[in-house]
Amino acid sequence: DARSVSAFGFLKDDWKIRSGLTLNLGVRYDIERVFNVRGYDVPVDRNNVQPRVGAAWDLQGDGRTVVRGGVGVYTQQHLLYPISRVELEGADGVIAIALGPESPMMPVFPSTLPASIASGAVLPPRDVYRVEATFRNPYSIQSSVGVQRLLHGVVLGADVVHLRGYDLVSHVDANAPASNEKPLQRSIAAADLLRPLVPAPNTFRKVLTLGNQGRSWYRALQLRADRTDGRRREIGN
Repeated sequence: DARSVSAFGFLKDDWKIRSGLTLNLGVRYDIERVFNVRGYDVPVDRNNVQPRVGAAWDLQGDGRTVVRGGVGVYTQQHLLYPISRVELEGADGVIAIALGPESPMMPVFPSTLPASIASGAVLPPRDVYRVEATFRNPYSIQSSVGVQRLLHGVVLGADVVHLRGYDLVSHVDANAPASNEKPLQRSIAAADLLRPLVPAPNTFRKVLTLGNQGRSWYRALQLRADRTDGRRREIGN
């Protein structure tokens, strides 16, 4: 039953630099603590200051043509599902075993599982989850610039949007085998022999480490057109 407690605060203000030009400055701060997860002993990420700046320029001073833009930093809260796996599927968590048809431990109907597996005395190597001590909150840098024009009662707009995500949640096998050069192929057993810790009974194969290796990027041109006739409409029976 993973839990988290978060708090935030922000400050922003608008400055009218001159007629038709407005500048918006702001800053936000978030902090989050995750607890009630066995094996998750990670310090709280306190480095979540998020500055933001934006501007709007009314070209003619009549509100018909406006150029606007902005950029800011945005922090994301933790996702509890991957964090919970550190406890549920960690070294002392639930044991999940996958047996392929080629495994000598694979039961053949009507046989049952070997006694060594059923009693937990000897187990095949398994995958486990853990967390990096430096695990922290993901964040993104988002920016946009665009123009808006009122033309014959229709508001037309075009915006270029750019987003880069950093420190996104990732699972990396800390016990991964050496890379294989394509088009060469190898069996699972051959790959296991190339792991830093060679899998053996009652040990681990993959050591999936929860970290911040993920990245993302997004670019788009957004177009819109809005129109209203200015009349109030009521819908009734």
